[in-house]
Amino acid sequence: MQPESTTHNALCERHIIYLSIVPEQAKP
Repeated sequence: MQPESTTHNALCERHIIYLSIVPEQAKP
């Protein structure tokens, strides 16, 4: 397993969660 892939996966998951938590009104 490559650490880079794992980190990238974690970042993607965080980004998805962030978008899910942030209300649409807060989006630009």
